[in-house]
Amino acid sequence: MLREQGKVSARLLQKIRDHVQKWYHNEGYACVPVVNFGNLNTKEVVCEVVEGDVTQLMVQFQDKLRNVCEGNTQLAVV
Repeated sequence: MLREQGKVSARLLQKIRDHVQKWYHNEGYACVPVVNFGNLNTKEVVCEVVEGDVTQLMVQFQDKLRNVCEGNTQLAVV
């Protein structure tokens, strides 16, 4: 794709970003954003992503007025 065009456009960077994020999503990562592209004046396009691990999860139930309340949902469903 890059070799055919010879230069990097904003549209091409968007396509690369979408492709990389889709790959991560297909591999089971829920949120891995592309945060930066490296030096665009070289023959390589370096794409920087942020990977992370979920180490803690806090679940809080709210009523219609957004007050914290006791929930009836099983923890396994959450």
